[in-house]
Amino acid sequence: MMDERYAAGDEVLRIEDLCMEFNDHKAVRNVTYSLPKGKLVGLIGPNGCGKSTMMKCICKVHQMTSGKIYVGGHDISEMKPAEVSKLVASVPAEAGQTFGMTVMEMVMLGRYPFVDKIWWETEEDERVVREAMRTFGIDHLRRKKVSTLSSGERQRALIAKAYVQQPVLMLVDEPTSHLDMKYKLDVMEYLQNMARSDMTVLVAEHDISLMARYCDLCVIMKKGQIVTIGDPKEVVTEQLIRDVYEVDSRVGLDVDGEIYVLPKRARWDNNPDEVHFGSNRRSRKPVQRVIADENDSDIRDNSGGGGRRRRGLVRGPPEHLLRGGRGQRVHRDVLRRERDGEPHLHKGTRRSLMDIGFRCAEIQRRTDRDGPSERGLQVQPMVRIDRDGIQEHQPEGDVRREAG
Repeated sequence: MMDERYAAGDEVLRIEDLCMEFNDHKAVRNVTYSLPKGKLVGLIGPNGCGKSTMMKCICKVHQMTSGKIYVGGHDISEMKPAEVSKLVASVPAEAGQTFGMTVMEMVMLGRYPFVDKIWWETEEDERVVREAMRTFGIDHLRRKKVSTLSSGERQRALIAKAYVQQPVLMLVDEPTSHLDMKYKLDVMEYLQNMARSDMTVLVAEHDISLMARYCDLCVIMKKGQIVTIGDPKEVVTEQLIRDVYEVDSRVGLDVDGEIYVLPKRARWDNNPDEVHFGSNRRSRKPVQRVIADENDSDIRDNSGGGGRRRRGLVRGPPEHLLRGGRGQRVHRDVLRRERDGEPHLHKGTRRSLMDIGFRCAEIQRRTDRDGPSERGLQVQPMVRIDRDGIQEHQPEGDVRREAG
């Protein structure tokens, strides 16, 4: 007898012309694809390409702008959130506030969609939860506070919470981002075993080698659109990494026949409108100095949280010397968005901008305290941030810094 949750046979997820817009920003553009039952699927793409947004549309955290999403053959736009939660479970990248809950209490929250009228755990709920905790190796932690767990233990608890919902589709957002090698492999083994039990698992992840090793299919995204879908050993190539991530890499097979991806260097020639910060030790590219207009010296990060010091990316005196060794790059349009207070910057860009601001402030303090160094001096290229964006600027006299 076919499970009534699978109204469309073996097709678990079908998306048709999905679009998601935030004001004038199109996060997801005309996405169409389908996934079969019992597959571990990797969702791969650079920061800001729309992976998390698309997953939030599937579980109805976001109301899609247009398009159709079917889970198990059911149109989720015609379903209540409680009904969708019986089909789709979501594992976030962070646990968030746990409010002093124990591990068992948090996992038990996954049974909430099955509550009838009032909250009270039944014997069946307890059986399902304890079985899941034993499956994921956290039963001995059931009385511990979630806040006291390690990153790997907390991630397994989050997956167990989603597992007890007994969904047909599980959405997992960056499950290995804070884990060491052992826990990364453990988590992926758990997800792979769930897929073998006829549950489809969609995993958004940045570790391409890990996804290529464990996933049955890979969905590659860039700028809100699907680039390709297929077997990772067929679709993950050096050319695809170059086109999607703008990175030169080496893709090959190890002695066990498993695919690996080794990033080599970032490509700077794909977009002439980009301004690059930092120095490359191999090419000895010079570090740039940013001079902010006095009327335009406050480039803000509107990601929320933190005080003025945390949000202020370029503050204080109008001149800031930038030094960095990680090769940050910032698009002119991104800087303009930050300056004008426009939202929807992805987390990778926000972190890079915050890092740039902290470096500027630190080097400015050192310069004010010690004065310019007399050894290893080097003239630096200059740019100016004004109301029209970033423009090349020739300073009065030589601008020098200590060679790093």
